[in-house]
Amino acid sequence: REKAGRQITVAPSMDFLYLFGLWVSALQISVLALPLSLVQQWRKRGSSAGYSDVQLIVPIPIHICWMRYGWLTSDMLMVTTNFVLLASTIAYFVIFVYYLPDKTSIAKPVSIALTGLLAVMIYVSLQSASEQASTMGKLAPLVQNTRIMGAIHLLKTIVDKKTTEYLPYQTPFFLFFYLTQNVIYAFMTGKYPVFVASLPGLFFNTTYLIMYVVYPPKTWRVPILGTGNDEAMEEKK
Repeated sequence: REKAGRQITVAPSMDFLYLFGLWVSALQISVLALPLSLVQQWRKRGSSAGYSDVQLIVPIPIHICWMRYGWLTSDMLMVTTNFVLLASTIAYFVIFVYYLPDKTSIAKPVSIALTGLLAVMIYVSLQSASEQASTMGKLAPLVQNTRIMGAIHLLKTIVDKKTTEYLPYQTPFFLFFYLTQNVIYAFMTGKYPVFVASLPGLFFNTTYLIMYVVYPPKTWRVPILGTGNDEAMEEKK
């Protein structure tokens, strides 16, 4: 009877969650390698003109917000991870500016980003000490999801051109792999701000993978999915 009345629960051990957290953080940091191909293109062309500066500016306030949230919640793994990401993002941004012909063009987007970040930091600081972590936990996902604008624009471009020709497969495949595990880890550890913030990214990268099937590239084949290269195959025939 005692056995029948007991509730047996199986919960992941702290050691497992800690190791899982290290693994997810390592994946997040490895995202930094994705822009290296862009840097090579800038060097070959001698210019970074034409590349969206928003893609490099927006992550800076995002990492700062998550750093502060990690600090307020005593999550040093989150602080360390986002510090590395912040430093690397700034490095890529500096390289981007170096190869940018008209350097004055970035003044406006940088000013907007810094003003928004300053407003968030001041607002959080005005809250009571007991409410700051909760407030930052609500605002950090909102700041992160400003990336949605760029994602929507990219999706619209794919639909308009009816091809994923200009969407390198490395980015959506890797981000899908990383975000899937990040969502699972955030849910298991009760980090719901991180969980909520990761869902839009997971949605859009899943959508991009579907787009490889619906609107395949015309001159190259997508690994794993095996779509694309139709025109090249017809020319060979």
